[in-house]
Amino acid sequence: MCRKPIRQILALCAALALLAGCGGPGAGSSAPADELEPAVSEPAASSSESAQAESGGVVLSFEARDVDGNAVTSDLFAQSRLTVLNVWGTYCEPCLSEMPGLGELAQEYDPEQVQVVGLLCDVSEDSDQEMVDYAKQLIEATGASYTHLVYNNTLFVNVLAGVTAVPTTLFVDSSGRVLGAVAGAQSKQAWEAVIDGLLEQM
Repeated sequence: MCRKPIRQILALCAALALLAGCGGPGAGSSAPADELEPAVSEPAASSSESAQAESGGVVLSFEARDVDGNAVTSDLFAQSRLTVLNVWGTYCEPCLSEMPGLGELAQEYDPEQVQVVGLLCDVSEDSDQEMVDYAKQLIEATGASYTHLVYNNTLFVNVLAGVTAVPTTLFVDSSGRVLGAVAGAQSKQAWEAVIDGLLEQM
């Protein structure tokens, strides 16, 4: 397994920012959200940090912190049948445009059924307080009052390494298995259709 230092993650986010609309083929011109793809690309896997579920999906495993400095692990997936894991950046307008809808969905669904989690690609555990505070301001302004993780090397290897554009949203079951992913911003209604469809299939 190849581990990249944190500074290279910043290069990744800078490269993502150069893609059209922050999200490459997904931003504003992505396939409809109801055409859920199996995954954008598989994150790097190791026997200790990621495993293949019997059904074949990648199982995410990580230890991280949220924007408030609280420790968070992949055990959070067990809290809900379905986790909507939204990878975003503070520089990304399409990301910010969909966050109000995601915030509303986080409030409307029973948390035992669905939870929304954000993952910042450009704010790390080593970022200065000014950057963290800026991210918090954006979270408050968009009403996205759910858990937001800041990246570290574990998240880079096991989650961000499989993301080629932002925003990208992964759908993860209670065992941490990735069910699929959508690249690009979507409306609240489109996300709701995807979520309801996945819940019916689970």
